[in-house]
Order: sequence, then structure tokens, then C-alpha cells
Amino acid sequence: MRRLRVFLVGFMFATACASATQDTPIEFPALTPGRAIPSATPATATIRPATAVSVSTAAPTIEPLAISVAPVITATLLRFESWSPDGAWLAVWAFDSAEAFSESATPRGTLYFFNARTGRACEFPYIARYNGMINSSIVWQADGNVAVLTSQPPRYGAPCADDYTELPALIVNPDHDPSRSPNGNYRATTQVQRAGRAETTVIDTRTGEVANVVEWQPVQAGNGAELGGAWLTDDLFLIPYTLDQGPLLLPAGKAVIQIGPELFKRTCEPGAVCWGAAGAVDKTTGQYHLVLLSADQAPGEALIYHSENGRVEAVARRTPAGFSPDGRYLVLYTVDPDGKYGVYMRPLDPPESGEALLRSADGDPFPLSWSPDSTRVAMSWGEGLTLFTTSDGAPIRFWRTDAYVTLPEFLWSPDGRLLASFGKSGKRYVLFVTPIP
Repeated sequence: MRRLRVFLVGFMFATACASATQDTPIEFPALTPGRAIPSATPATATIRPATAVSVSTAAPTIEPLAISVAPVITATLLRFESWSPDGAWLAVWAFDSAEAFSESATPRGTLYFFNARTGRACEFPYIARYNGMINSSIVWQADGNVAVLTSQPPRYGAPCADDYTELPALIVNPDHDPSRSPNGNYRATTQVQRAGRAETTVIDTRTGEVANVVEWQPVQAGNGAELGGAWLTDDLFLIPYTLDQGPLLLPAGKAVIQIGPELFKRTCEPGAVCWGAAGAVDKTTGQYHLVLLSADQAPGEALIYHSENGRVEAVARRTPAGFSPDGRYLVLYTVDPDGKYGVYMRPLDPPESGEALLRSADGDPFPLSWSPDSTRVAMSWGEGLTLFTTSDGAPIRFWRTDAYVTLPEFLWSPDGRLLASFGKSGKRYVLFVTPIP
């Protein structure tokens, strides 16, 4: 279930800290002029590997495109915060060994701002605390300034400024409210009941009336935010996993839909986590697609639901691994008996579209990371970072990270021109920031 829930709860801090051991100060190596610098955003929904199947080895040749990259920041542990809206600044958290081994899911850390245009970084001068992937500690403004939640009153100003203005409260950006539907007409909230059950309510923000409500059994205990759920369309909310009903769709003002039996005609025993679901909307047509996720990813077929006609498409011997941001493409993969992965990409429409093999190699490459405009996809595979075009799966470039093992953690700049990523060498995490061709 861990990989099945990656796209719900994000990363678990303790797992990432497992091998950090020594306390050494943060370092900012000098950048070499003319050298690229690499990549990460929450990545597409990743799923547990499929069991043994054969996979084609006709992978594209990418080594001739290889160039070396150098890290720009190193520390015992690094975590992304966010890019500024104009892509000029990257906020990154650095942790010493005591913080990395802290039992807290949100240890304090030190906030740094990296200037992607000059290659320089600075430390935020006030005490702030890393709040994880769900609750951000900073809020970027359209003018490039930043508001930071500190142990004192929040501070506001330009990154790396000599001083910051004291604020009475943290400036909140209303555009980043995942509880609201895309058009803002509805809000979905999940509350955990005393008996451990959860209740999700959809409210019409224009009238204040309840547009839908459902009670369900969580797969594991957690608060409302951790239990997940996301808006699929302007009036359709997706609950990916429940223990008693499988994945659910909550249409505003209509009956709750049990995705397994009603859309895919698949059922499982109550109390068994047989199925989950992930979905995406095609930004060009407004139609949505769902994939049914098996809890144990037994060998078989990937199932795709097409909302435009209610058709369920079966893709033999493939495991779904996530949608592109524009909802037009799906990544699938296979794993052979020797642990070699084959990663494929295909358009969702029309049904039974052909697929392109991105790469076949040893080791787990997930999660992948799509550019904001969905035209490129980045993949980490141990020895470096590879970038592919979405339209035909062709490799664009391969960046070698030499002594550093690349980690599948990426963060694209909003304009898609820069890709930030992490690597690791021994007991040190490193940050790469790579210009994208």
C-alpha cells in the first residue's frame, strides 16, 4: 500500500532521513560557467511494481546526449519548499544530522533561497520551521517577494534582502486551496469521526448548502488532510481509497458513485483493500479518465475508464504509474523477474493508442516528473537524469551526476525552464538545478 498512496500523502520525512548520519555545515560549491546545473515536483501517482513479466529491451540510446552536471548545494539532508512564480528563486530546506534524525515529521531545518539567475544562495535570517509537503511555511507573491512563517511574527520581503518587514499574519494565497473545486463553486472537507471512520462533505460555496456527503472507512488512521481526496472536475470529487466501499466519486447534487462496481464492474470483499483509483481531466476536451489500481498489483492488465463514452479499456501486462498534468498521457510500466523496469507512455485517447518505450533498465525510476506544460517528462535512474519528449517518447538529453546517485525527487520551475533535483553521495544530499533545453 505504501507506493499506492504516494500521490495522497506525499513523502514521509523519516524514510528520507534513514541514512543521514553526520552533522556538517551546508556548503555552496562555486558554479562552473557554462555547465548545466539538475531536477522535482510531486510526481505522478506511483504504484507498487507489477510482478514478473517480460519486458522489451529495445530502449532508446541516450548516452551520446550525456553531459555532466555539478551540485550547487550540499547538506546532511535537503528538502524542497517551492519555486517563486517567476522561476528566479528556489526555496530549499537544509537539515543537520540531529534534525534529520528527529522523531518529528517537521523538524526545524534552515531555509535557504537559491537564485537561479546568479547561482548564489543565502540563508533566511529568522527562525522558521519546515512544515512538510502539505502545509507550506512560505507564500510567494506575484511580485517575487515572499512571506515566511517564523517563530516570531511572519516576515515579508525580497529573498536574500538585508531585512524583512514584520507582518501581523501570514499572507495566504487563496489560489492554492486544494479543498476548493477548480471553479471555486464547491468545497470538500473530510473529518475523522470518533469510531475511526471518515466523513467527506461537499459544500456549495455560493449557497452554503450541502451538495453531497458520504461516510467511509479509511484504509489507515490519519487526519482529514492525510486521508487524501482531490477534485477531478468542477463538480466531481475523488476519494481514491476506502476500506468498505473502494474508491468513490462524489458528484455535486447527485448520488455517490462506487468506482469499482459501477464504472469498472469489479468488486472485492468488504474490509479488503482490493482497489484504488487515480484520475485526470483532459485539459483540451474536459473529459476525464480513471485508472483502477490494484492493492497488490498482481499480474494482469491496466484498466482505463473513458468518461466520454463509459468505455473500460484493458491494457495487457502493464501497471499504470501516473497521468501527465494536462490529462492527455498515461505512463505505464513492467518489471521482469530480474528487476528490470520498462517504462512506457501513451496517449489516453483514442482508446488503444500505441505506446512508446521510454527506457528499460535496472532499478526503480519512480516517481517521474512532468514539465508544467506536459511536453516533457524527467526520469531519475541511478546514474543520472533523463529528459524525454511527451509526444513521441524521444530522449532529449541525459545528465550524468557522476559520483552522486540521483533521487526521484523533482521540482520544475513554473515556466518549465529549470528542473531542480536531489542526489546523494555517502552521507550527503546535493541539489542540482538544470537548465532545460
